[in-house]
Amino acid sequence: MIEPEEDRRYFVQQVQYKLANQDYTGVIQDLEQRQEVWSDKILVANYIQQADYTKTLQTLNRIPSNTADEIAFKNLLTTIVDNELIANESLIRYYAEDLSLNPRTNILAQSILSGYFNEKYIRNAAPVMSHSSKTSSKIPQKPALQLLPNPAKNQLSLQWIDSPAEEDIELIIFNNVGQEVKSLKLNVDRQKIIIPIEDLKGGIYYVQVKNDKTIYSFDKIIIIK
Repeated sequence: MIEPEEDRRYFVQQVQYKLANQDYTGVIQDLEQRQEVWSDKILVANYIQQADYTKTLQTLNRIPSNTADEIAFKNLLTTIVDNELIANESLIRYYAEDLSLNPRTNILAQSILSGYFNEKYIRNAAPVMSHSSKTSSKIPQKPALQLLPNPAKNQLSLQWIDSPAEEDIELIIFNNVGQEVKSLKLNVDRQKIIIPIEDLKGGIYYVQVKNDKTIYSFDKIIIIK
């Protein structure tokens, strides 16, 4: 009897052999029969390469959202299918640099930034570092604000560490699939700002604070109900 791990290793070797021989049809057929989370992720990448976005979305819907990495993977691939890379650039950058995620998730986000935003990354024994002037000029080197508490229930408290001189600063909250669910203009004259969130369901959210020139913060928060 073949052990599951041995069976998986053999299957991956067969897929790699077919990829090396550019047998993409054979790869897709094999992956479609497998229907496991790890194989579905490879399948999605092949569907996108073939520009079959209907099957891409069908397969993404089959992948669970039980972990932060699964959520990130689905969000990243959905932004490609929906052609919303520019609108979700901050979310992609967050996934590229969030060290709490699996390194493969970071690499996927970095690959999207490299392929679609022409950014370069250096990989070695040290943590992956972006060498994009765009990133370093837009995101402050030190935190500009704090969002507390986290987890939160009915409200968030935003407290500036270094109050910006600019105006027209906006706070945007995204849900775990990258959809904007709340936004408001911030008064920079106030050191502490209360943000009501009682209308949001429990779950993982991303909070961005920015204006046209600077991204002051992009934080992951958890809302509990």
